[in-house]
Amino acid sequence: MIFAIQVKGSFMINNGLQISFVGICVVFLFLLFLIILIGLSSKILAPLTLAEEEAIKKSKNDQPEEDVKLTAVVTAAINKYRNRS
Repeated sequence: MIFAIQVKGSFMINNGLQISFVGICVVFLFLLFLIILIGLSSKILAPLTLAEEEAIKKSKNDQPEEDVKLTAVVTAAINKYRNRS
């Protein structure tokens, strides 16, 4: 009877290890799929992001003088706040 319990326990441990291995493989493959999908999407969408970056740079250059002064004042205030002892 003790021998039967050990064999049954060994069988359950083997099943548990197999299920764990299958689960780890599924998660690994899913993460690998996500990495590949993100890499492909970044290559496909790169031209769109370049166009957006250029549009943002152009819009930053078209800022009115007041916005530039306001940005400088806010930046100086933030730096003063961060550098206080």
